[in-house]
Amino acid sequence: MTALPLLRSYLYVPAHRARFVEKAFQVGADAVILDLEDAVPFAEKAAARQAAAEAIAARAGQPGPAIFVRINNPVTEWSRADVRAVVRPGLAALRVPKVEDAATVRQVAAWIDEDEAAAGMPPGTVAINCSLESAASIFRVYEIATAHPRVQLLGFGVADYLVDLGIHPDLDQMDMATVYPRSQIVIACRVAGLRPPVDTVWPYVDDLANLERFARQARALGFMGKAAIHPKQVETINRVFTPSQEEIEYARKVIAAVDEAARTGAGAVILGKDEMVDLANVKRARDLLALADRLGASQPAAG
Repeated sequence: MTALPLLRSYLYVPAHRARFVEKAFQVGADAVILDLEDAVPFAEKAAARQAAAEAIAARAGQPGPAIFVRINNPVTEWSRADVRAVVRPGLAALRVPKVEDAATVRQVAAWIDEDEAAAGMPPGTVAINCSLESAASIFRVYEIATAHPRVQLLGFGVADYLVDLGIHPDLDQMDMATVYPRSQIVIACRVAGLRPPVDTVWPYVDDLANLERFARQARALGFMGKAAIHPKQVETINRVFTPSQEEIEYARKVIAAVDEAARTGAGAVILGKDEMVDLANVKRARDLLALADRLGASQPAAG
């Protein structure tokens, strides 16, 4: 399977709005999600599908954001045609909404198998990003995470989750209402061997202060990246999920300590005077340095 790059920001854009799509690729998001689902009226579904296919074809092989497509719910009449239209060179992943069981994942994966072959693409080119948006999806999150090798990424959809549970938290209660499902997703990804998941969108476009607060909370919970619904949210998300120089230096020390222990045959890895380094520390350090290298943030600032 082709591995997705490490990404911080995922910007949704309605696929049928050409001007919005063009702008989405220019605002610094790490990934653009061409949306065929919630942002597209029923009457525009076919037009959005065709526009998404054209946008992918136009950017295939070019530098720029990774291209995802959010298809319609796999139980709807549109989803099979969505997959057939957009699985083509240049597509990194399908974001599959409202996933509640492994069977849904396997069905979408089978569609991708067919369409990759039809497009002459190497098997395993297109990843699956499952969106968890209900009590059932959180209850079965590990089953979903391990349903198929194409599943590389999980994401959380807070709006539908809250509606499903019948809860209406105000801003001050949002932390309490979402910390459990978000933590469950992070834990399932870790146990399944997946990369850290993507946090939900922040629905208040102009409230950048709380966007930053919830993004920092997501990072503290173990998420890597957050979805955005407007270009003005991208800078905040990128900044929160970009490793700081302090984090980079610490990661380098962890790797150096592990390498030294391997060289000398030491049974335990100690950082500094008394900090024990385990395998989880090492994996986190390597992931952080890989992200920093991709962003060009791993070199000391000029001074």
